[in-house]
Amino acid sequence: MVNHELKDYTVNTAITFHTGFDDRECNCLMYEGMKEKIKHDIQTAFLSDESLKGYITSDLTLRFLDGYKVRVEYEFSCYDDNEQEISRRQKDFPTTV
Repeated sequence: MVNHELKDYTVNTAITFHTGFDDRECNCLMYEGMKEKIKHDIQTAFLSDESLKGYITSDLTLRFLDGYKVRVEYEFSCYDDNEQEISRRQKDFPTTV
C-alpha cells in the first residue's frame, strides 16, 4: 500500500551571491557604503518573486562574507509524501549565484 498523504516539510537553505565587487582599493571603500542597498535589492528580489514568496516561511537572513559575497539563509515549506523528493528539490535551488 502506498501512502499518498502529503506532509509538511520545512527546508533550511542558503544561497551565496557574489556582489561583483573586486579587491581594488576604490571598490573596497565603496563596498561598505553599498551594503544596505545590496541587502535591500536582494530582499526585494526574493519577496517580489511570486514563485518564491509563497514558499518562504522565515525572514531572510543576510550575512556579508569575505570576498564580496553575501549569504542569504531562509526556510521554505513544501508538501510531499516523500522526504527524499524534498531533499532532491532542495538541491534544485541554486546555492551560489
